[in-house]
Amino acid sequence: MERVTYPSVEVQAALKARYLRRTVDIGTDPDTARLFGVAVVPMALVLDGNGKVLDSREGSSAPAEFAAWLRARR
Repeated sequence: MERVTYPSVEVQAALKARYLRRTVDIGTDPDTARLFGVAVVPMALVLDGNGKVLDSREGSSAPAEFAAWLRARR
């Protein structure tokens, strides 16, 4: 995801349109991972302004598939 999906133009456009992207390293920040129930890496979460998980996606995705998922959350 870090090397192919996130850097893609399509994913960057979808992120920029609505999201703030943050990365949590479960090795160095296990408390945050535990707080959000992260058990699989990679895992993408969509949170509201209060930190409530609105949607999640486990595993890797191709850029077009991931961008479509982000756009569908609007």
